[in-house]
Amino acid sequence: MTARLGSLNEFCWMDLKTHHPPDTAAFFSAALGWRFAVDEEDWRRAVKIAVDGHRIGSVSDLASPVYPSGSPAHIAFYLSVDDVDSRVETATANGARLVVPPFDAGIRAVSRR
Repeated sequence: MTARLGSLNEFCWMDLKTHHPPDTAAFFSAALGWRFAVDEEDWRRAVKIAVDGHRIGSVSDLASPVYPSGSPAHIAFYLSVDDVDSRVETATANGARLVVPPFDAGIRAVSRR
């Protein structure tokens, strides 16, 4: 079982997806005081974002081959829920479009309305 990030039914993580990670980090560091550092324990060596020592998100480089060519810069927000399959079913029944299906990695789903 994966430990839940954040409180139930609240935003628990964000991922800044950008074409220019260093510029993005510099902007948010200057504007909001966020700290950016490579997570040496993450197999992807992902850049994590911290505020007052608390991790709030990460930065993804859209130049990575996992993203379709031409993907626009955007922010992905993640919610902590009790039953992801049920929540995805409810969201899509109410008009959300499933962009990325749930997958094992803390079981995340991405949808938008």
